Amino acid sequence: MFNDLFFRIQNMKTINGKPEFTGAIDVLTKVIRNEGLFALWKGFFPYYARLGPHTVLTFIFLEQMTAAYKTYLA
Repeated sequence: MFNDLFFRIQNMKTINGKPEFTGAIDVLTKVIRNEGLFALWKGFFPYYARLGPHTVLTFIFLEQMTAAYKTYLA
């Protein structure tokens, strides 16, 4: 959510010599007004699709390492 806001601030254009946005709150209000509330979560689903398998594999690896530790070192 906030990454998109800061990305827009960093890449904003100047319109008639004035910046497109005046700050984070201005970006937030203009995005909600022009693109809707769900525009703030534009990249959430691809991120979640990457995060899910990573989390599952991390816990499987953790369980295997714990079992190996208990078998060989404890």
